[in-house]
Amino acid sequence: MSQWAAKGFDTYPVDTSVSLGSNKTKVLGLAWQSLDDCLTLDTKGLLEIISTNKITKRFLLQAIGKIFDPLGLISPFTIRMKCLIQELWKNKITWDEELLPKIVERWVNWSKELPLLNKLRIPRFILI
Repeated sequence: MSQWAAKGFDTYPVDTSVSLGSNKTKVLGLAWQSLDDCLTLDTKGLLEIISTNKITKRFLLQAIGKIFDPLGLISPFTIRMKCLIQELWKNKITWDEELLPKIVERWVNWSKELPLLNKLRIPRFILI
């Protein structure tokens, strides 16, 4: 510290250029594309989990809990699964019990739409 204070600011190199590059920056759990100035989602990890597990109430809660959306930007997508979980509780389905075929069908349809979230681009500035 004393050497830094003694030399002053002028002796240290200063980077005058700032590159916005194509790197993603994490902001509020979402990826921010600095070139496009938009927020994106990455569902790759969730897709891997979905493809490897048996469909139970425990698994559905685990998978849905992996979706982090603090701003509620994809609520129209996630609310369908939250309603499905509510239906499981109403039907008194246990944690590791096999699910009803109609519920499995809804889950499969929802999980097929999940890769589409990777294509979603939300402008960082939204005028309300």
